Amino acid sequence: MNGYTDGVQKTISEKSMNKGLDYTAIGKVDPNNRDSIIDALNDYFTTELDGEDMAQVVRSLQDDGYYTLEYPDDVQELELDGDDLGYREDWYSVVDSLSEGGIYLICDTGKEVLGARMGVAGEHMGSVSVWVDTFNQTVTGWGETLPLSDNDCEEINEILNDTY
Repeated sequence: MNGYTDGVQKTISEKSMNKGLDYTAIGKVDPNNRDSIIDALNDYFTTELDGEDMAQVVRSLQDDGYYTLEYPDDVQELELDGDDLGYREDWYSVVDSLSEGGIYLICDTGKEVLGARMGVAGEHMGSVSVWVDTFNQTVTGWGETLPLSDNDCEEINEILNDTY
């Protein structure tokens, strides 16, 4: 297994089975140290936090475990879980990023989406070597088939039903 997409399927599966495909880690922080949280946020985001009241962001993260960032075209949910700081992406963005190589929908006779096969990554332009399959709840690539979480597959299928 050598190539540009080597290991992509393993990364996707691990992400799905751990915190979910919509979760992006920012880093480890000291949850009781305000400056640790602010430093991690400032290191990760460049302009996204402009205009945010950082005291309110940190207070909400420490008290509630989350803070919602709202933009004109997007919403991101910051999350503090123990010492893990990260954010949740909008599921439409997740589906868009997982389907750059195309989408094949699996529908019932009523045209409800039961699952999809989405081309995630390829070795060459126009080729796909890593596939996410929400019908079988797997990700495949380089002859390896790995699991996806039930929740992620349900979320993706729901978005595809809304979209198509």
